[in-house]
Order: sequence, then structure tokens, then C-alpha cells
Amino acid sequence: MLQQSRTARQIRASTPLHIERRAAIRYQSNHEASCAIGSEAQQAWGRVKDISVQGVGLLLDREIKPGTRLVVDIHSKIQPLPMRVPAHVVRCEKHSSTTWVIGCKFEIPLSEEDLLFHL
Repeated sequence: MLQQSRTARQIRASTPLHIERRAAIRYQSNHEASCAIGSEAQQAWGRVKDISVQGVGLLLDREIKPGTRLVVDIHSKIQPLPMRVPAHVVRCEKHSSTTWVIGCKFEIPLSEEDLLFHL
């Protein structure tokens, strides 16, 4: 019994601990999204992966460098007009051969009410 206890401790000590640093609840989504990128007239299209009052995870058709400013349009099946939110890129990772995961922080956090209204 003592041997099992040590083994369990050793396993826990060697297993990386994932600490959630996000302060807001993230909601999974699959809404369509589009972005106006920076001051250039470039557009990117894709889907919302997850969203919170503080930011959004997007699956887009291109890489966008961290620090880039965007205007994100999140389309809803319920609302006739998209929710338009200024944001900046904080993370960019290749997801597949044709998509990138783009983590964005909203310039001004959404209210919980606005967020839920557009889900």
C-alpha cells in the first residue's frame, strides 16, 4: 500500500498541471465570422471556435500575426446583423493545411448580455 502511494505521488509530480488563466467563461461556437484586417482592405473568413466577453477564438483561412488589429464580424442564425467587435490578435497557430486558430482579445469587453444575445 505504501508503494502504491509513492507511485501515485510520483505520477502526479511528473504530470504537467494545466492552469486555466482565462478569467471569463468561453462558449463553444460554430458561427460564421469575417474580419477586416488592420488598416488594409484585406478580409479573412472562417468560423468562431469559442467566444467570451473578453475575446474570441477564430478558425480562419489565413495567418494573422499577433498584435494585428481587426474588426471581427460574428454572424448569427438568430440576429439579422452581425456583431461587429474591434479586437487585436494575441495568438496565431496553424490548425490544418488550410486553417489557422487566431486568438483575439476584444478592445472593449462585451457584456454578458450582449454575448448571450448573439450566441
